[in-house]
Amino acid sequence: MLLSLEKVSKRYGDHIVVREASLKLEAGTVLGLVGRNGSGKTVLLKCISGLVPVTSGRILYKGKEVGQDIDMPDDMGILIESPGYLAGYDGMTNLSLFMSIRRKPDKVFLGSLMEKVGLDPDNRTKVGRYSLGMKQRLGIAMAIMDHPGLLILDEPMNGLDSDGVREMRKLLLSLKEEGTSMILASHIVGDIQTLCDHVAYLEAGEIVRYDEEVIRRTNQHLREE
Repeated sequence: MLLSLEKVSKRYGDHIVVREASLKLEAGTVLGLVGRNGSGKTVLLKCISGLVPVTSGRILYKGKEVGQDIDMPDDMGILIESPGYLAGYDGMTNLSLFMSIRRKPDKVFLGSLMEKVGLDPDNRTKVGRYSLGMKQRLGIAMAIMDHPGLLILDEPMNGLDSDGVREMRKLLLSLKEEGTSMILASHIVGDIQTLCDHVAYLEAGEIVRYDEEVIRRTNQHLREE
């Protein structure tokens, strides 16, 4: 089992944001995470990523407990809220600096990566002047840069136009076919229908596991929002 959550709860003071969430994710599958705003999706993703410690329960990634055996899994790609861009530099420079944390930047690879997410590697516009959609594309490039074993995406289509959404779904489907596991939080019905093998629905911090046969019911929840 790639990922296992065992009765995970997260509390801020007296407020319980995530309540005894349990789920399992097998390697090579995509889990959709849906729920109304404030249902706890983003906080749960941060707990899984190791960005936020759990109050109780356990998160096991490849058999190791996040926050105990490992702080943050090395082979996890993350796009949650706004990545830490350097607004005064262009996209290519941002990717190069990000890659240099772990290894020597490969400009040819980074150029092809930018093209893969629909960005021009020769564009010297500073990221601070990027549109929301361009920033989202750059964030996805950062998340997939190191060929992650698990890709965690929080509303990855945010800010993209219809063409951009189609391009990004195609990219994520190709990653899925290559064996990349994903957890995808999205309000877009098409993302869930196209990309996900299973769906978990959150309501007031509590998670309910859905299988393929009831994805249609989850889509109805999304339409009602």
